[in-house]
Amino acid sequence: MSTDTSFKAASTKSTSTFISALVISSIVAGIQLAAFLILRTSIRKIYAPRTYLPIPSKRAQPVSVTPWGWLLPTLKSPSKSMIPTAGLDAYMYIRFLRMMIFIFAPTSCLVAVVLLPLNSVGTSVSTTGLNSFAFGNIPANQQIRYVGHLLCAYVITVWTVYLIQKEMSEYIEIRQRYLTRQNHLDLPQSRTVLVTGVPKSFLSSEVLTSLTARLPGGIKRVWISRALDDLPEIYNKRLECVSMLESAQTTLIKKAIQQHKSTTLKNEKSSSLLPATIKRTRSKDQQNSVVVEQDPVDQFVKRKSRPHHRLGFLGLFGKKVDTIDYCKDEIVKLTNQLEQARLKIDEHHPHNSAFIEFNEILAAQIFSQIVLYQKPLRMAKRYVDAAPQDIIWDNLNINPYDERVRNGISWVITLGLVVLWSFPVAFIGSLSNITSLCSTIHWLSWLCETHNHLQDVIQGILPPVLLALIFLILPMLLRLIGRYSGVPRVSEIELILMTRYYIFLVVHGFVVTTLSSGLTAAIPELSKDPSKAVTILTVNLPRASIFFMTYMITTSLTSASGALLQIFPLIIYYLKLFVLASTPRSVFDVRYEMAQPQFGTLFPNTTLLATIGLAYSITAPIMSILALFAFTVYYLVYKYLFLFVYDVPAAHETGGRFFPLAMNHVFIGLYFSQLCLAGLFFLARDVREDASSIPQGAMMIVLFILTCFSHVLIRNSYAPLTMFIPLNMLEDDLVSTTKKAKHQTLSAFEKPSSSDRVKFADLSVQQDWSSPASDNTADTCVPRTASESDMPQLSLSKSDAPDFCQTVLTPIGEDQGEYLSHSQRPQITNINVGGHSYGEENFEQSRTAFLHPAVWENTRPVWVPEDPIGVARLEVADMKARKIPASLKGAGITSAGKVFVTRSPPENVEVIELEPNKVQGIFALPGAIGGVARAAAGGTLGGRVNRSSSAKTNQSHARNHSNASSNFSQEGAFPPAVPKLPLGMESLRYSLSTIGRKKERLRPSLEQDDQRNLQQTNDLPEELPATAVNVGSSFEEDNSHELRSFDHSVTTPLRQPFSNQSHENDCHSPDSSAEGSYTTPPTHQHPLTQPRFDH
Repeated sequence: MSTDTSFKAASTKSTSTFISALVISSIVAGIQLAAFLILRTSIRKIYAPRTYLPIPSKRAQPVSVTPWGWLLPTLKSPSKSMIPTAGLDAYMYIRFLRMMIFIFAPTSCLVAVVLLPLNSVGTSVSTTGLNSFAFGNIPANQQIRYVGHLLCAYVITVWTVYLIQKEMSEYIEIRQRYLTRQNHLDLPQSRTVLVTGVPKSFLSSEVLTSLTARLPGGIKRVWISRALDDLPEIYNKRLECVSMLESAQTTLIKKAIQQHKSTTLKNEKSSSLLPATIKRTRSKDQQNSVVVEQDPVDQFVKRKSRPHHRLGFLGLFGKKVDTIDYCKDEIVKLTNQLEQARLKIDEHHPHNSAFIEFNEILAAQIFSQIVLYQKPLRMAKRYVDAAPQDIIWDNLNINPYDERVRNGISWVITLGLVVLWSFPVAFIGSLSNITSLCSTIHWLSWLCETHNHLQDVIQGILPPVLLALIFLILPMLLRLIGRYSGVPRVSEIELILMTRYYIFLVVHGFVVTTLSSGLTAAIPELSKDPSKAVTILTVNLPRASIFFMTYMITTSLTSASGALLQIFPLIIYYLKLFVLASTPRSVFDVRYEMAQPQFGTLFPNTTLLATIGLAYSITAPIMSILALFAFTVYYLVYKYLFLFVYDVPAAHETGGRFFPLAMNHVFIGLYFSQLCLAGLFFLARDVREDASSIPQGAMMIVLFILTCFSHVLIRNSYAPLTMFIPLNMLEDDLVSTTKKAKHQTLSAFEKPSSSDRVKFADLSVQQDWSSPASDNTADTCVPRTASESDMPQLSLSKSDAPDFCQTVLTPIGEDQGEYLSHSQRPQITNINVGGHSYGEENFEQSRTAFLHPAVWENTRPVWVPEDPIGVARLEVADMKARKIPASLKGAGITSAGKVFVTRSPPENVEVIELEPNKVQGIFALPGAIGGVARAAAGGTLGGRVNRSSSAKTNQSHARNHSNASSNFSQEGAFPPAVPKLPLGMESLRYSLSTIGRKKERLRPSLEQDDQRNLQQTNDLPEELPATAVNVGSSFEEDNSHELRSFDHSVTTPLRQPFSNQSHENDCHSPDSSAEGSYTTPPTHQHPLTQPRFDH
């Protein structure tokens, strides 16, 4: 009798626990959903970045601004529409969620009709609460009911295996079509194979070419991995110094602006509004009144107020130095070291791995599957379709035997973590039955005296939350372990992470929790009557499902709504934007980076729900209904995220290889269900304490064996197809691919006319970023560094220019001899914005694609924001004198000290367009800079103007500017969208003059100047020329001027008037020459871009 009473009490408590979890989770989900609906339309950067950040071909259509306007487009949009934009990995994840809905929808109907009545009707073990629907609720005198559970187990297993086989078949078909689409076959990476463990005798192009001579088409290029010693360290240290210098210079500019504000406020009552001239001293050594300059920047910020740091450990010890001067000296030194090291690149011995590009994709597929060497482990691992951005360069030089040892050590560490993690997980699992513990363990008895609601919270909410928290740090540890194991690709690490993280989740999130929760619930009864241990365990082990019911409902409600709200990305975004984004480069990264899904953790967390749902589908039938609800919510939420939010970099795309691993996890759920059910059948006892369900248990063992056989059959049948492309899928593409490869090879020896051939630029000397990219072509040529021109193994001399671009100078139209001129071809960039890198296909076609970036990549220029008082220009001039590349293009800082950008960094020539209302402070720039910026803001900055609204918007901006100018000296006169300049700062506009002009002739009246700007703005054509609206170019203007000597009659040249010349020295690279520079064809000049002189 006492046993029945305890069962009823436990049943009532479990029900209240579940209800408490449901109520609290619903409240949290409601709050998060309401916040999402409110913020969605106002913060597109977080909630709909795919509608404007990616390149046009990969953008999502904007959705309605109504709170629920996103729901219908998400439901109506075909899932396959995300393959071209988000990739196959994203699509297969959504398809996996759909598959789980297809599994649990009929399963829920089946258990609702069959199992729920069998477990609850006419029983006496537990008549109330959720436990009345559990497997253990069947009384001893009605054991025949277990036949219904057996039949349901068979039906669910057959249905699940059928769907797995069907989905795997469709996945293979989709994957093969995805990998054989023409735009993918045109990529060199589709024909490139990374082979590791290459013997020393094979580490040469000649030997590898001879080895693959029998393959169709032969080899096109070979990249040999080399031990670069300290070259990557020098390269990375220079990047760090550039970042530190940009931060210090931005801080200096902000201080200068603040100091200038203070000065102008002090001089507010002064009768003269002339700008303060920079003081000069006379040299004692010269008698002809020659001016000797001091550091001009010191006139704005004193030396002691400049940024400083210590050279010691963590900046705590060591000598204190001026950050700007130190970084400039370090950049010069490191640049010289980098150039010298690149000249000696051939002295570094080859090491272990090579990239081989074939002329035909068929040869790459054959090469990746045949045995290449007679000794074990040598040339055994080959990776097809390797993208340069996906390579872990440090792991290419690992010996294959060392890699095996590393892999073994990584598994030992992983298993050790599994064991160590079991203790906190077991404790968390025991919290789900705190009611039983407090009545058994004396020091927990105080919990039994507390209010029931507190116990419900401890049992229902606390365990899932704690379990989620302790698993947060696991992925970081497992990624480090995966990198240590020696895999050469980032995507391979994610695949390793998926398997190992799932092991953690299953062991600790399912097995340990089930045993600890079930055994904890059985402790009171076992202590009273140990002779009935089998019966007690049969009843109590299924009741551990209460914990997983709360876990399922908590995860489906709070996690899904939290994924929509993205509270942590939202907080981090604004924290970075207003606190950490202090330089143009960091502002650009924050403004344009998109959230990326981590499939290595996303898939395991989802497949764990599938495992739990299948494992308890028979013993706790309500779990199937909850699983159906969870996967339906997940499907809706993540379909929206992949359509409108998430960015999946193409370089890390695996072609859906996570999906077969997910199918293995579904099988594991079936195994748990069958083994647990078989054990419960064997433990079942009738009224005479005899085993009553031995036949059912035996049938479950048979079902388990059949499931294992099906699993092995499906896995072995589809495993080769998940890695390689079959020959019949390539037949239609072989002819076109072969013809293109032959043409590209022959084009290396054709000599185009000098007027059409692309001129090569030495990246370490000069780059021209002024010409707009064309949308007509997809191929490009990557210029080289000076040191690469002397690399013997690459033969990158200037005389080999046609061969250098043999695969990238793609003809336009049908004329196979017509090469692209610079004005026609797009520029190369290596920036990842909105899902796929701009120009990534072009980047991969260069001869440096599969070399370490430290060997070939251009030295990064220093990106400084343009400021109203000219400090940035003085810094750029000083860096040019030191032969440090620097640029002001597309970056500015307002009088309030806020940094903004209008385009991508100067080393990336693809202009990322920014919406006008997103550019803060652009109208505060003085003179013609602000005029062009205002004109460009009428459309899309950095490129083209919207035809339908450009003229109207330009006139509107001109009127705003005119109104602001009429009250220029009055504080607060600017419109709300225009940041104010400090009082007195307006006089600086008159100091922007050409050298040699007398200051008496440099001050036209304010009304005339504003009227001229207004007239020029109103005269804008319906579509502005690219040179007129390229804000990046307008910021740069003429930065090639030297810092000239000052005299009494010349003020500081903060800007130069516009000219119709291309910006050849835009990046301020030293030793610029016209011979190696790109030139922009002459275009019709708009009045805004013509030279303008003030008289």
